[in-house]
Amino acid sequence: MNVHRIARLTLTIATATVLTLLAVGPADARQDAGPPTVQITSPFKNPVQRVGTQIVRGDELSGAGVSAPLHLPER
Repeated sequence: MNVHRIARLTLTIATATVLTLLAVGPADARQDAGPPTVQITSPFKNPVQRVGTQIVRGDELSGAGVSAPLHLPER
C-alpha cells in the first residue's frame, strides 16, 4: 500500500514538473547595450588621456601610478 502511494506521488510530481516546463517555454535573452558612449572634450591644450592603464597629459605621466579610469580616451 505504501509503495503505491509513493509511486502515485512521484508520478504526480513528475507530471506537474513536465507541464510547468512545457507551459513556460524558453526565455529570450539579449545583451544590454550599456550606456551611450560620450566623447570627452577638454578646453586644455593637452587634454588628459590614457596610455594603457596610466593617465597622461601631453607627454607627462600623471596620477602617481594610479590606474586610469576607463572613461578617459586612450591614445
